[in-house]
Amino acid sequence: MTNKMRVSGAAIVVVAAAIVVPVVFGAPAEFTDRHGGDAWRNLIYDFQTLITGVLAVVAALGTILQMRRSDALQDRRHRENRRDLRRGDELVVTRLRAFLPSALRSHSVTLRAYVNSQNPFGRAIEWHHAKFEVEHFQDELQDFRVTSCFHLLPQGIFESLEDCKRRVETILRVARKRAEIDLSHPDASDMDVMYEEIAIYEMGFLETKAVRLADLIDDWAMDFISDPERAHLRYLTP
Repeated sequence: MTNKMRVSGAAIVVVAAAIVVPVVFGAPAEFTDRHGGDAWRNLIYDFQTLITGVLAVVAALGTILQMRRSDALQDRRHRENRRDLRRGDELVVTRLRAFLPSALRSHSVTLRAYVNSQNPFGRAIEWHHAKFEVEHFQDELQDFRVTSCFHLLPQGIFESLEDCKRRVETILRVARKRAEIDLSHPDASDMDVMYEEIAIYEMGFLETKAVRLADLIDDWAMDFISDPERAHLRYLTP
């Protein structure tokens, strides 16, 4: 119990005693000509309406002060909760920035090398390498360090991320169809070339978008840590 509470409690006891004791134990006045009796009791009796009003005002003021203290406490707790949430969000965004941009740039280098390759003899090996890179790419786009940021990502970055996912799925679907080609089929060679060209086309787009997404995440993460609202508004569009 604080000193202020002790003083308030003592004041209430004193006031109550000053009012109750004369009323209960004081000698009443004679009403024939209204003389005699306990002066303090008479005073309370004569001004009981005023006293009641004053006590009601005091009680109302006490209630208001208590409500203000309660509101101030709730406001402080709200600010503390927001500060704790922001620390958690900053940790999640920092973890994303340390992981995804570098991974995207690494994958884009491999994809660019395959798309621009002119080596017909090593093409099969490069294809398997590129396919493995795309599979790894897909795993990283679904990593918990990415998904844990979904509620924070602005629309532009989220849409770019989803676009990369769709292109990865297209490439892997084409790769499966290419692997299922019946080599005894008379058009097997043409089908193989067709699927590879589709994959190369999609890899070219994916490589470009991956680099762009890496740059967006880098810039947004830095802005988010300094000012989350401004960062969100800045990256609303792709």
